[in-house]
Amino acid sequence: MDLSLSDRQRELIEIARGLGRDRFAPRAARYDEAASFPFENYDDLRAARFLALTIPERYGGLGADFATYCLVSCELGRWCGATALTFNMHAATMLWTSQMADDLAMSPADRESHERNRQAVYRRVLKEGAIFAQTSPLPGPTVPAKTLPVPDGGESLVINPTTGECRARWRRDLRWTREEFDKSCAHLGLSK
Repeated sequence: MDLSLSDRQRELIEIARGLGRDRFAPRAARYDEAASFPFENYDDLRAARFLALTIPERYGGLGADFATYCLVSCELGRWCGATALTFNMHAATMLWTSQMADDLAMSPADRESHERNRQAVYRRVLKEGAIFAQTSPLPGPTVPAKTLPVPDGGESLVINPTTGECRARWRRDLRWTREEFDKSCAHLGLSK
């Protein structure tokens, strides 16, 4: 099996690396400290057309496959965890509405309905720069949020079971996390 990167994968990873190194890394501590959404980073992702990374080319997206999406996400994660986490939710939504849904058995009526819906979603992303990175509240009883400690004690995840929202409370020193991402990326043959 050939695991070498294609020219297109290298190009997209290099764009992600440049954004991360030059734009995201200087802002990352501020987002982590304030537990805030990385709006400025999303402006940069929009400008680089990365919100359309996993939208198929036939709809005007970049058409990245699952492996390319993983490689780009790994690179983004090296520089800003908040951006990588929310970007993964957005890019995965575009994947399941395209490549994954295309492989599902659907009735002609369901396929037609799905096609209309996904075209509307893609249009919003491509024309308005919409982000699909959060779930909407579901009807039903309110369940209190759960805080799950991470084994090293330095961070925790806060999960709202009603909405499906998951957010991280990060420790202030992200050196270990950055090193772990670097090790993982180095294992894949990627470097700074």
